[in-house]
Amino acid sequence: MPQVEDVLECLKDENLIGKGGAGIVYRGSMANGIDVAIKWLIGRNHGFDAEIQTLGKIRHRHIVRLL
Repeated sequence: MPQVEDVLECLKDENLIGKGGAGIVYRGSMANGIDVAIKWLIGRNHGFDAEIQTLGKIRHRHIVRLL
C-alpha cells in the first residue's frame, strides 16, 4: 500500500496529467514501480460516487485500475 508521503510527493506540477471540473490528475509511481494516476478532488462532487462505482467495475488496458 502506498504511504501518504509517497502520494504527496507525486502532487507536483511536473507530474500533472490533466485538470477538469471534478479535480486534478497527477502521474505517480508506487514503491514497486507500478505507475498510477492520482486524482485530487476539488470540493464534494455529486458525480464522484458514480465515477468511483464505474471505475471499480471497469477492466480495460487504457483505463487505470482503481486502488
